[in-house]
Amino acid sequence: MISYEPLFRTMKEKGVTSYRLGKLGFPLSNFYAMKHGDNVSTHTINQL
Repeated sequence: MISYEPLFRTMKEKGVTSYRLGKLGFPLSNFYAMKHGDNVSTHTINQL
């Protein structure tokens, strides 16, 4: 299983919120799927 904890830690350190990701065009449904450990595509990971 892939852990996204380093991503979330980096986002917190840099002050990037889920709201900001949404404003930049990243689908929040994908963000919340990652947050809850659901499956996401490699395209989604590449977008980040």
